[in-house]
Amino acid sequence: MAHRAALFVLSLVLCRCTLTTSTLWQNSPLVSSCQIDDDNHEVQTQLVGEVSAGGCALQCQSRGWCNSFRFTARGRSCELCSMQFVDRNLLVDTGATKYYRATSEGCSLHEHFVWDRHSGLCVLVAYNQELRVTSWEDAREACSNRSLSLVSLHTPDRLHFLVRTLRYNQRFTDNAVDYFVGAARPASAWNTAWSGGVPDFRWLPGGQAVDTTYWASGQPDNEGNRDNVIVMKAGHQYSLADSKDKDNPHGLGYVCEK
Repeated sequence: MAHRAALFVLSLVLCRCTLTTSTLWQNSPLVSSCQIDDDNHEVQTQLVGEVSAGGCALQCQSRGWCNSFRFTARGRSCELCSMQFVDRNLLVDTGATKYYRATSEGCSLHEHFVWDRHSGLCVLVAYNQELRVTSWEDAREACSNRSLSLVSLHTPDRLHFLVRTLRYNQRFTDNAVDYFVGAARPASAWNTAWSGGVPDFRWLPGGQAVDTTYWASGQPDNEGNRDNVIVMKAGHQYSLADSKDKDNPHGLGYVCEK
């Protein structure tokens, strides 16, 4: 399998001294390019020339937005990427190019996990059919069984990183599954109308109010006074929407954080 390559710390030898990056870089399957056609310019890239693989790692580490890079031995060129790619459909094998994505000692190397250097967010994306659940409580329990919790997207950095990760990795989007996340109404308000018509969703466990900026069109709507939790909607580019907490017969995915 392409993901078998070992995790290691890249070192760069300069001036008879050894510099070791504090970030761990996983040698992952190759991607054809970090460039993505994105009208919102959410994906940032930068080309750097005349460096070694270790020098490319240091260049990436010095930029807070950089989460991965492609190094081409021929020409010694380096492409820095804000994204992390885990999609086999993007993979190429040029022989001369290697792709590395950042990870940390606390974030698993399993293909479901993705780490963001900027926010420190380590997430597990439960996308495949055998992991799906029919209720929000089942999603919470599934995360808890791994000593994780449903992801809290209480800052723009966290939300933007997860939206980009889901939007641009086909592995997570193949079946257009929606994802449970860690936001809900207060338990005492479940299955009731909003007080004063104002949505009362909160991120758990901190209790931060859900920012209205990131709702999908027409959301939230509290359909039938039964929308008690929040999902990221595949059909709305993974914007937020309110949803029933249970009785989802086809199953939903979920996102945990460590």
